[in-house]
Amino acid sequence: MTNAGAARIWRRTPEGTTNSEGEVIAPDGAANDEFGISVGVSAMCDLGDPADSATWPRLIVGAWTADLPSKVDAGAAYIFRRDPSTAIWVFEAKLTASDSATNSQFGRSVAIEGTLAVVGAWKHSADRGALYTYRLEAGNWVQESKLLAGDGAIGDGLGVSVAIDGDRVIGGAWADDTGATGNHGSAYVFRRNAPGSWTQEAKLVAATPTASEEFGRGVAIDGATAVVGTWPFWIDGAGAAYVFVRSGTVWTPQATLLPPSPSPSDYFGFSVGISGDVAIIGAWADDVNGITNQGTAHAYLRNGTAWAHWTELTRPTPQASAYFGFSVAIDGAIAAIGSRLDDIDGVVNAGSVTLVCIDTETCMNCEPKPVLGDLNGDGFVNGADLAIVLGAWGQTWQPPAPPLPADLNGDGIVDGADIAVLLGAWTG
Repeated sequence: MTNAGAARIWRRTPEGTTNSEGEVIAPDGAANDEFGISVGVSAMCDLGDPADSATWPRLIVGAWTADLPSKVDAGAAYIFRRDPSTAIWVFEAKLTASDSATNSQFGRSVAIEGTLAVVGAWKHSADRGALYTYRLEAGNWVQESKLLAGDGAIGDGLGVSVAIDGDRVIGGAWADDTGATGNHGSAYVFRRNAPGSWTQEAKLVAATPTASEEFGRGVAIDGATAVVGTWPFWIDGAGAAYVFVRSGTVWTPQATLLPPSPSPSDYFGFSVGISGDVAIIGAWADDVNGITNQGTAHAYLRNGTAWAHWTELTRPTPQASAYFGFSVAIDGAIAAIGSRLDDIDGVVNAGSVTLVCIDTETCMNCEPKPVLGDLNGDGFVNGADLAIVLGAWGQTWQPPAPPLPADLNGDGIVDGADIAVLLGAWTG
C-alpha cells in the first residue's frame, strides 16, 4: 500500500549496543495514511514488570491522513506495548478524537509518558488546532481531555508539535498571530491537576516577535525547562530555539539558541529536544562541506543559567538532501536524529534514524540519575528521607571510612546543615 507507513524500533542495551526490535504497522492501515508521521515512546530501564502491563514500554504512532468513516484525513494514533516476556511489540489501541472531523489531521504530533498520551490535531476546527489527552485506565485507553488555547483563533495550528513530561504538556501553534505580527507562532503549556482536569499554565512567545517566524514548529519539555523552535520558511531565516524555565507555575525566557554559523534556509529550529542541561536542535537543510541540504543537528550545554554551543552532529555518511535533523530527540546522552530522505541500499528516500552518543562518559542506556537527598532511592525527597537523616543525627565520619549517606553536604557530620540540604531538594 503506497504511503501506508510503518514505524521501526531499536533498543539500546546497557552494554552500549543497539538492537533492532522490528517494526510495527497499523492493523487497519490503508494507502496514504502516512502512519509514522510522528512517534513517541515511553520506556523504563527494566522494561516493565511482567505481571503489570501498565508498566510496560509503549510506543505511540501518528497517522495524520488516516480516513475514518465519512471523514477523510481525520487522522488517528496507534499505541503498541512491549511484552517483556517475548520482547514483541503488540498493538494495544487505536486513538481517535471524540469529535473527529474531516481534515483535522489528528496525529500530526504525538507523545506518551507512562500511562498518559497526548495527540495533536493541528487542523481541527478551521485550523485552530487542539490537543487531546488519553490515559490508560483498567487496561483501556480513554480520552481524558481536549485542550484548546485560551485565545485560539482560526489558522493558529495548535498541535503541529507536542511534548509531554510528567503532568505538563506543551503544544506548538506555529501560525498564531502576536498582535499585528502575523504567523509569529506561540507555544502553550498545560498542567494536569488531576485526571481529567487540565489548565492552561502559560503561553510562550519570543521576546521580539517576527512575522512568519513560525515559533512553535518544534517543542520539547523536561522538568522545569522547555525549548521552542522556529522555522522561518517564508522569510528564509536561519532559525532559532528559545529556552524557557519554570519557577512554580511561572515560565520565563532563559536563553535564545542560535546556530554557530547562521545561514538562510538552514531551518535550524524545525526540530528540538531537551534532556537535563542538554538541548539538541535540528537544522535539516544545512549544507555540509558543499553537500546541499545534508543537514546537521547541534547540541547546546547549560552551565548555571548560561547556554553554549557544545558540538555539531553530522551524518556518518555524506548525502545530499538527506535532511539529517528533520526530527530529533534526546534522553540523557543519547540523541536520535532522523534523516527523512536518506537513501538506504538503493531505496531512494527510505529514511533512517541515527543514534549518537554526545557524551561518551554518560552514554549507558539506563544510567541511574541519583536525586540529591533521596536517601531511600524511591525517586522522591520527602519525610522518609528526613527520618533517615534524623536516625543518623550526630554521626560522624572521616576518610578512609566510607561517607555517611545522610551527610548530604559532605562535611563529616550529620546535623542541621544536612536538613537544610534536604529541604532545599524537597519534592514532597
